[in-house]
Amino acid sequence: LGQPDHNSNLSSNGGVSAASLAFPIGVHYDGRKLFVSDYNHRRIQIWNSLPTSNMQPANVVLGHTAMTHSNPNDNGSNVSGPPSANNNAGGYGLFSDGQRLFYADSNNHRVLIWNSIPASNYQAADVVLGHPDFSYSLYNDNGSNVTGSPSASNLYFPISVFSDGRSLYVADYNNHRVLMWDKIPTSNGAAANRVLGQTVMTTANAGCSAAGVYNPGGIFGDGA
Repeated sequence: LGQPDHNSNLSSNGGVSAASLAFPIGVHYDGRKLFVSDYNHRRIQIWNSLPTSNMQPANVVLGHTAMTHSNPNDNGSNVSGPPSANNNAGGYGLFSDGQRLFYADSNNHRVLIWNSIPASNYQAADVVLGHPDFSYSLYNDNGSNVTGSPSASNLYFPISVFSDGRSLYVADYNNHRVLMWDKIPTSNGAAANRVLGQTVMTTANAGCSAAGVYNPGGIFGDGA
């Protein structure tokens, strides 16, 4: 995908389109649909069934109104604006539990949640984590779109996300921690219930020990 054959490697091969990719960095298949985090195009590409041909175009794009757009925080016209429920600034990891879609919008320091699998371009997310609303973008947001200290409610370059359908887990890369929500959050800015890598929610110490972590880059669980 993203190239016409296995020997090509051009970024945005053929230009920004439903079939091109530029630094795809996250991929997930839920058994029905394929999701790709297309980082340099600031979008999520969704194939409604598993592709069977080279450079097959995606069916749905999130982050833009059209498959030919690529600017960060797209205002709907391929012009960069403030963050919203519809756009992103470039994210890494994504995951679907088959019912919902979770996306680490890393450069906006937030996680976006769609309560059902999006079926249309530029579809708005339902819930944002890391900020009290969708218009904020600073890391370790203190609740007023001002950078502060780590807390149970903010993030600093979240890079990976996983859900077992009951709980949510986020690798909060620059805060050197993993945040855990015991239930799938349904409200913006919901506080995490537990933290791994730190003894409290308000520190961001890098550690190399049985209890510490240093820039956790991926997370996955078996649902047990």
